[in-house]
Amino acid sequence: MVKDQEILAQIRSGRYECLDELYRRFRAEFVIWAERRYSCSEADALDAFQDAVIIFYKNVVSGKLAVLSSSLKTYLFAIGKHRVLKLGHQSRREITTDWDEAPEPVDHLDLGIYQTIENEHQRKLVAGGLAQLGEKCREILRLFYYHRYPIESIQSTLGMSSPGAVRVQKKRCLDTLRHTLTPSKSKE
Repeated sequence: MVKDQEILAQIRSGRYECLDELYRRFRAEFVIWAERRYSCSEADALDAFQDAVIIFYKNVVSGKLAVLSSSLKTYLFAIGKHRVLKLGHQSRREITTDWDEAPEPVDHLDLGIYQTIENEHQRKLVAGGLAQLGEKCREILRLFYYHRYPIESIQSTLGMSSPGAVRVQKKRCLDTLRHTLTPSKSKE
């Protein structure tokens, strides 16, 4: 993460060769991933990744992306994924004028909006469950899952007695969170 933040700072300061390095470092991996995951062509995957790097650059320069909350690779792949899906959606909408070469109609429902709504709903549920936890539980879970602190760092940050104590407390916090998020079943 620190190296990723340094890359952001370098791009802001005008060192654009970092973009070339990022492009070369992740391009092949993204193309393979996109081809397998979304059954797109190599050309579409390359176009999507190039768009992702350009969008990333614009977000950094404009100040829209000041701090990464994920790895740089994850950020680029997420943008690229949306570009691949958009390219696929556009190609499905193209209408051929040669009816002999027209593809058979496909019953395909774009579930992207439903997935977005479901993800937002789940985020709100988890946020509500976290609000019901104590401050210490919220802090342990935030440090571990959001900031990805190792157990030992959480121990020293929160002044806990041992890494084992952090693990036990984290498990109890997760159990409590799961209990608040799982609807209780009424006894018959």
